[in-house]
Amino acid sequence: MSAFVVSNEHINALVSYASDKKVRLYGFGPFTEVRGAEQKMAELLLAENVKSVNHRYEQTEGPGVIRYVHRAKTLKPVEVIKACDCLDYQSCEHPEWEASVACALLKAIREEAISLLPGYSDAAWSIAGGEGVAA
Repeated sequence: MSAFVVSNEHINALVSYASDKKVRLYGFGPFTEVRGAEQKMAELLLAENVKSVNHRYEQTEGPGVIRYVHRAKTLKPVEVIKACDCLDYQSCEHPEWEASVACALLKAIREEAISLLPGYSDAAWSIAGGEGVAA
């Protein structure tokens, strides 16, 4: 697998979406809400991405610099999901990724986007029926 550091625009687009949709994290102390902490969240996502690339290629690059700029154009839910998948893929190389705030943030952003997909709110929560189901 290869890995690369995504663009600042990529991260800013995700953080902007999370801020606009009032995405919240649970169980991470001061990192509970994206709105009001956009710069910190952008830095956090970039740092984990750089950490992953460094781990993958045995490098020691610095954490990188990002200045959060709110993105006026909102991404469509499917674009958000794809952007989350990309950043997750680029950031998962180091062993601490799964327990990181950045990983939780991407999951929360992705879940919010999934809930906004056409037909999601109208779909059944549970599938009823008896065929093939053991009682």
